[in-house]
Amino acid sequence: MRLLNIINPAVIEKSIKKLAEVKGAKVVYSEGEISEVHILASDQKAPKQLIRDIESIVMVDHNIKIDHKVISIAQLSDEDLYTNKNSRLLINGFNKSFKKKEIEVNIELKAGKDIYKGKAEGLASSINRLKLFSEATLDAVQIYLGEVCNLLTGEIKKVSIGNREAVLVSVIILDDKEENTFLGIAAENDEKELAVIKATLNAINRRLTVLHNS
Repeated sequence: MRLLNIINPAVIEKSIKKLAEVKGAKVVYSEGEISEVHILASDQKAPKQLIRDIESIVMVDHNIKIDHKVISIAQLSDEDLYTNKNSRLLINGFNKSFKKKEIEVNIELKAGKDIYKGKAEGLASSINRLKLFSEATLDAVQIYLGEVCNLLTGEIKKVSIGNREAVLVSVIILDDKEENTFLGIAAENDEKELAVIKATLNAINRRLTVLHNS
């Protein structure tokens, strides 16, 4: 549905995240309408009911009708939200080094006996530094996958789940046919940088088997 007024996606996301089952939300606003709504949620409610709840809360809070067809939901169990036990790629190590205002991030991922090294560098601002850890992770994943697709870091946000803090990362997967955005989450029990790496892997690990065999 085309909207007459400019909508702030962050405001819509804030409303959606009022729902208890929703752990993360990303709203894409383009060409005068809400074109995509990506949701990371627990598996405590059926997807169809959750979509209806999302439509309802956005209508109540903002008087905006969202087309249910643009809402995509990824559901994980509470255990999956905080662990990487199903990972295809594991973290083998990481480090960072500073040079004036810039930072270089190096990350090693492991699949069986094979090691894949990723790197990213850029300005060492607090926000950009976290994004570089995600980009370095995806650089290592890209080496693992080859040229079957391109991986890009979208947004990184801190979210609250109950009384726990977590990091939410969106990863964009581009191939010859389409563009898809996946959300990953990791509890911030460790340092933020490690949580970003874990959340980045969480976003794509369930897709790695398919991508690696493409």
